[in-house]
Amino acid sequence: GASGLVGRHLLVRLAEAGHAVDAVSRNPGQLEARAGMRAIQADLAMPDWIAKIGISLAKYEVIYHLAYASGRDETYNHRVTVDSVRALMEGLREIGDTKLRHVVYVGSMVVFGSLPEDPVVTEESTRIGDSAYARNKIAAAQHASMTKPGLVSTILHPTGVYDESSPRIRTYRQLLSRNYIALRAGGRGTNNIVHAADVADALMQCIRRVPASSTEEYIINGESISYGDWFERLSSTTTNRSWLQLPQAAKHLCRGPVRRMLNAVGISC
Repeated sequence: GASGLVGRHLLVRLAEAGHAVDAVSRNPGQLEARAGMRAIQADLAMPDWIAKIGISLAKYEVIYHLAYASGRDETYNHRVTVDSVRALMEGLREIGDTKLRHVVYVGSMVVFGSLPEDPVVTEESTRIGDSAYARNKIAAAQHASMTKPGLVSTILHPTGVYDESSPRIRTYRQLLSRNYIALRAGGRGTNNIVHAADVADALMQCIRRVPASSTEEYIINGESISYGDWFERLSSTTTNRSWLQLPQAAKHLCRGPVRRMLNAVGISC
């Protein structure tokens, strides 16, 4: 997952720390060339992806697995998100003594469900597979935790990951540029977000600290912010004239003639 949202930031951190890196990606052409980095093309949906790219797992000290898929092809999604982790961990258990000491897997807060059972979600909270993506992430984390003596496995579950170029931000900016009316809980709903650079920092900390056990699992939550404040912050980065935020009850008014009138003056509703 080297060319992904978090992977790009992680490569920067690894280069700054002077590490030699093999960056595996389905689209290595998207990677910026860096000192000490070798780009390797691979499709993790292939059952024998490790053998196909011709690498020896025994040569590495740390392996990061960030890749996942969540498109329309559920078979492909499962192969990339789950089977690639299983193949990696099976391959590591089959080799003998190596200098490899740490595997770090990036999961997701989705494993706790869209409506978590616990009022305060912790690493011990119940996993809820209420979507195909959630079930894949739960299964992948289970595979990632199946380590071997002398090998530490760390699993990180970030909340909503973003950076300035991510699709999430682009979508919000598009809405703001059309003077979108934000109605979600009147703007008081909580949005739990974490910047991709902060996730990369956490990934670096994983290999610097002394682990408490052979298998660790952590939640990464950078910031809790209301949707109203979040849209207000993003509006400062757009060229829109203004944007309106109405209370939740106003959604019943945004229909029929009222909706057509608002749309006519450039307000999406």
